[in-house]
Amino acid sequence: MKITQFMKVYFPLAVAIAIFASAGAQAQLAISGNDGKQMNPNDNPPGMRPDSITVLDLSHYPPKRLASVAAPAGMIGPPDAVAVARDSSFAIVTTPQKINPADSTKLILDDTGTVLNLVNPRNPKIVQTIHAGPGASGVSINRAGTLALVASTGDDSVTSFSIAHMHLTQIGKITLASGASPTDVVFAPDGKKAYVSEHGNKGSKLEILAVDRAKVADTGQSIVTGRGPYGAAITPNGKYLV
Repeated sequence: MKITQFMKVYFPLAVAIAIFASAGAQAQLAISGNDGKQMNPNDNPPGMRPDSITVLDLSHYPPKRLASVAAPAGMIGPPDAVAVARDSSFAIVTTPQKINPADSTKLILDDTGTVLNLVNPRNPKIVQTIHAGPGASGVSINRAGTLALVASTGDDSVTSFSIAHMHLTQIGKITLASGASPTDVVFAPDGKKAYVSEHGNKGSKLEILAVDRAKVADTGQSIVTGRGPYGAAITPNGKYLV
């Protein structure tokens, strides 16, 4: 299987879609994280709905839903809340918010990520729940499929996870400057660097991380951007960071 595109779109309940191609039938598939917690006064019926993760077949018009599983997802906060492994065998969906147990009408920060087995897109399976920092937002997987990074707004952190056989293990955590509020993190194509979007008022820059196999470190170097950078993407040829 081969990933052909990675993007974010917003639907009434959806947070992000990662698009990839299935090698078997060369079908265009998408993984969508659907946030039911955001209440809208025009909703009918009103009120919160369960979150879910959906697999869509884009070779049909309109797109056809292949499967959906109940799992946490979030629209507020993450630019790229869905990451799919390069071989398309699994995906990670992050969740920055959850319902407050003390008040079901309020939301509080969440730190979870869901690992989804996609070997059979018609029967996706949740295989693991991971925990990063509160406000877990942007998530990226390196090309080798051995390392994942999660940016978390609530504690100004980037959490690193090793990956083996679809299982993630936390191996490190970098704490950025107070108020950085990192919303996204992306790997350079060679996997030796990663770039963190610091959205907070004390940020407005891309922090550069050094990646040496499983070791991730803050270089202390950054790229100044416009105010409040949110999401980031690297062009397929690796020449430009947008």
